[in-house]
Amino acid sequence: MRRLASLAASFLMIVPTGLALAQVTTPAAGGPTPGEAVRIRNPQIKMIIDRIRLQEDRIALGVKNLKLTVDEAAALRAKLVAVRNEIQADFKTNHASGQRGLTEDQLKQINTELDANSAAIHDDKQGSDATPTK
Repeated sequence: MRRLASLAASFLMIVPTGLALAQVTTPAAGGPTPGEAVRIRNPQIKMIIDRIRLQEDRIALGVKNLKLTVDEAAALRAKLVAVRNEIQADFKTNHASGQRGLTEDQLKQINTELDANSAAIHDDKQGSDATPTK
């Protein structure tokens, strides 16, 4: 009986705490919360975002496996930040002119930059004398 009372008391203490931690807050600015998925309608934009995430993962793995130095990783991440900034600037420019999304030339330019960064990740992981394989 004492065990049952003890179990019931501990349950009554845990449940309200868990419920308090599980409360959902609504975003103040109306944008997505950090854990919330954003639906991307354009498959080309989704592909670019997926490529950026993949490269971020490859950089992190390279640092973890000691294949990349911290300085190399910082330089590679800076290139990804530059690509993201370029995408945002292109979207703003296009939106101001009444166009939606990115132009084919802009997409080609971004993919070229991501290709170069991917090769740089590979080269830095392998050493300066290695050439990337496709």
